[in-house]
Amino acid sequence: MTCLGNEVERGAAFELAQKTHGNAVVLDEYTAWVAAEIGILEILKSWFGRLLSPSSTIASIDRLINREEEGL
Repeated sequence: MTCLGNEVERGAAFELAQKTHGNAVVLDEYTAWVAAEIGILEILKSWFGRLLSPSSTIASIDRLINREEEGL
């Protein structure tokens, strides 16, 4: 599904954000990586309370970091 960015979609997103305030959230690999890159992990943590990620996501990110360090 592609986001349209229209008013209805934004309204639904804001409503969902309000409903999830204070609840833990699970970050997939891409979301965790991008959030770290743009420096918003603390903002996400302050909104959701807890940030969770599967160990497979952490392992995959570690592999990406190792490849980058090795110049691959």
